[in-house]
Amino acid sequence: WYQVKWWIRPLCTSNYFTIGLFADDQWPASRSFDELIYYVDKVSVREIPNQSAVADSSIYYCSRYDPTKLGVKPKMDNEILLFQNDAFDLNQVHKTALDSFVLYARKYPELVFELSGHTDSIGNHNLALSQNRVQAVFKYLTEEHNLPTFRFITLSLGSKDPFRSNITEEGRKLNRRAEVRQSRLDLPNMFYRQALKEVEAKNYTGAFSSLNKWLIKPDRGEDGGRIILLFDPRLGMLRKDKRWSLLDKKILDEYSKFKYPGYSFILDSLHLDGQSSSGGLTMMGYLGGLNSLSGYVPELDTVLFELPVLSDAIIQQKYKEHFAVLRPILEKVGWPKKSEFGASACNAAFSMFINSREIVEWLKRLPALKKTCEDGEAPWIYYAKLYDQCNLALGKPQRYVTDVRFLENGDVLVKPWEGDEKTVNEHRAKIGLPLLSKKIVDSMQNKE
Repeated sequence: WYQVKWWIRPLCTSNYFTIGLFADDQWPASRSFDELIYYVDKVSVREIPNQSAVADSSIYYCSRYDPTKLGVKPKMDNEILLFQNDAFDLNQVHKTALDSFVLYARKYPELVFELSGHTDSIGNHNLALSQNRVQAVFKYLTEEHNLPTFRFITLSLGSKDPFRSNITEEGRKLNRRAEVRQSRLDLPNMFYRQALKEVEAKNYTGAFSSLNKWLIKPDRGEDGGRIILLFDPRLGMLRKDKRWSLLDKKILDEYSKFKYPGYSFILDSLHLDGQSSSGGLTMMGYLGGLNSLSGYVPELDTVLFELPVLSDAIIQQKYKEHFAVLRPILEKVGWPKKSEFGASACNAAFSMFINSREIVEWLKRLPALKKTCEDGEAPWIYYAKLYDQCNLALGKPQRYVTDVRFLENGDVLVKPWEGDEKTVNEHRAKIGLPLLSKKIVDSMQNKE
């Protein structure tokens, strides 16, 4: 526990000030905090006069985050069932432990669990034995207690994942086990996984059934995230079926909450079309989105889905075509706002705009983008990137140092900038951007 103190100056008219839900490229240093919960307490807020001496050192804050949507996922301890040598039938101790687990599973019906079977290193039928152990647990939970089968992932690991060393009998005793643990996957992941399996088995009716279940639960991610379904090449055979139009309509209907649902749908679609053919980070993000639909289980998903990369000429042609669609939208309604288009469509518009390389349009739209950011309707990083690109296009140095390339050899390529590290960080702070990372600063200093 430690005390922290901030001076905050809002840049927009947000109604909430959120404490404790923050992350940038400075913190956390590691992103592996999924299983941890952090607490903030003894909070006090006091208004400081505008002319206060501390005003210039304020953190600039602007966010449209809705704190009423915060939810903490429940966590359970792993349930470990130990078996005698070569045994896999459940005894009364096992069943009592599983009966207790069932109460937890029914209390949280949205959770998914992984069931794994294990053995010690003795014997030559360990894989089959581990499969029998995990199947005994699976059948007890689904047949005796009627828990839905789609809530479970079963793993037969043999002796590959020992809990303790197999050198001693005590260690081998602990390795002859079955485990029940809470999965990082959720029900939508499970339904999508099942749909992909059904497509592979050419059971298209089953695939449509699973995808419709996948669409039942509201999207918990960024607005527009589920449109990626329409661009998943693994589902290509389903698009020839008349039932596909119903999935298409359901996803389009999700945009009805926005002021410009048609435009939002078009922008998200074009953005995914561009990502599906781009190289580098955009392709990685697109593939990451496709692979995340069904979740990732290391023991089962040894090969991730990949796509061929198109040539730079084709990519640039796509960018040109996409901007031709974006331009009349900008002319008609102005710069897209999150509240009117959704966050993902807003991001899509900026991506298409910055990739267009239309310098005249950049200069023309820069003031409108700044006003949109001031209203809290777009993130300030958009303005910073566009401002820097405008300057570089005009032969001027960048102000916010947003054009940074990390090379394969570990070097950092930073295009010309104005001032020094302190000046850049002052400019960044004024629009709520984090301080430059040490690696970027070191690269800048080496070039001075």
